[in-house]
Parts: sequence; structure tokens; C-alpha cells
Amino acid sequence: MIEFYKNLKKLREEKGISLEDINKRTKINITILRSLENGEFAEISETYLRLFIRAYAAEIGADPDKTIFDLDDFLSIKDKGDQKREYLRNKVEEKVEEKVEEKVEEKVELNPNKRSAKDMRSDIIKGSVLIVILIFAIYIIRLINKEEINQHDNDSAEYVQSSPLNNFIDKSYINENLWKESLLNDFDILSESYQAIGSSPPLTFKITTAERVWYRYMIDSLKSLESVIPRGDNHQYKFNKSFKVIFNHSNTLSLYLNDNEIRNLKASPNPVIIDISYPNKQIKLQHFVSKL
Repeated sequence: MIEFYKNLKKLREEKGISLEDINKRTKINITILRSLENGEFAEISETYLRLFIRAYAAEIGADPDKTIFDLDDFLSIKDKGDQKREYLRNKVEEKVEEKVEEKVEEKVELNPNKRSAKDMRSDIIKGSVLIVILIFAIYIIRLINKEEINQHDNDSAEYVQSSPLNNFIDKSYINENLWKESLLNDFDILSESYQAIGSSPPLTFKITTAERVWYRYMIDSLKSLESVIPRGDNHQYKFNKSFKVIFNHSNTLSLYLNDNEIRNLKASPNPVIIDISYPNKQIKLQHFVSKL
């Protein structure tokens, strides 16, 4: 198995991109970035692993889809947390069993035919002590793993950074014209890209994110509505003609149209607009940058 994460690190270094640069652009904790480059995927909560490595790959100019494919290929067991805990428990149990067998064999060799009641009581006590040690060791292992999970959740929380759009919901341009000129009062268009629609109605728009994100959307010609996705959750919408949506950031955002990922979406603390028009057979994506 080719350790693909080493190739990602090599690509980053060849392009002269530092982890600090990636941290500034994506707000992904540097500890997590180092774990990605070292292949320490079990150290990252699985909820965020794919979103983090996708954002990382995009920042260094690698193919995010191929990177996700390589990651899935590399991980033979999906639940790395359970695998790690099972491995540690097995190791502890093996050590305890070895110690018990050694003690029993030692007693048998010393007194193969003369086992007094005192010896038997001593063996029972020793066996009980070893069992207590085993239970305590398993408890400690679970406690350690729980602390690691909490720590990575805290690291992930650092990924949620404030943006110039903090007052976004209070702005007057969050209305029926949210994707029009009024947004340009506070933001400039950073980039604009187009993607062809290869599917036919009804269309399904899916949003996934590793962190909390606010957005406002309009389906076909209906009134616009707003919503919030909790971190690690996803929302889906069905429509026939058009779907317009503005997000207050795209840090860990992944978007799909009929299960096909929308390309050119970059991690950013600034707003992004998606305008899907079936009559025009295209998806328009706009990234914005604050004028501040």
C-alpha cells in the first residue's frame, strides 16, 4: 500500500506551502494537519477526517476526490477508534493471560504433586488480583480514548473561526435579493466558476459540513428561507428549476447535486453563493472576500 499521505506532504513542500499557511486559510488546527501528513488518521475524529483532508488537498493543489479515494483505500477498517480500543484491550488481555499462565506453570513445576490448600488459596488471590488489574487497565484505556476524542473535538472547535460575516444575519441584504448587489457593499467577488448540470429534474441538492454553518436559500421561485446545519450534519433539498443559496462560510462545506460533488468549492471563512439553474443547465459558484 502506497502511503499516499507522504506524497501529499511532498507535494506541499515542493510548492513551498507551509502548514501555517494552510492553517491561516482553512483554520484547521496545525496538530490535525501534522496528523494528516503523518498518516495518524486514528488520532482524528472520523466525523471530520474526510472533510479535513479534502480541504487540505485542495489547498496544496492535489485532487480532493482522488485524495478521498486514496484515504478510503488506505483505511481497511472504517471505525479506527473501535479498532484502536480493541487492539489495546487485546494486548492487555494477552499480557494478563501470559502472567497467569506463567504463575500456574511455575507452581506446577515446583510442586507437581504437592499442592496444599494454602498454595491454592495463594493462586486464587493472585488470579483475583490480576483480574482486578485487567479490569482497571481496560477502564484506563477507555478513559484515555474518551479524553482523546474530547481533545480532538476541541481541536475541531478551533476550526470554527469568526468571519467578517458575523453580523451577516442582521444585514438588510439578507432578504429576497441576498445574492444581488447589496452583498457587494461589504464584500468583493474573489472568484467565479461554472459547472454544467448533467442530470434532469427532479434535482437533489445536498449539504454536508463538519462545523456549524448558517445559510439562506430559495427553491425555484418560492420565498427565501434560512437555516443552520449543526456540525457533522447534512441537509437535502429537492427542486425542479432553480436553487439559490448563500453560506456565511465554506470552511468544511461539501455540496452535491444528485450525488455529484460540486467542484471548485474552497474552504473559506467568507460567504459563498451557489446559483443552480436547470433552464441554463449550469451551476454558478461565487467566492467572496471581505473589503475590511
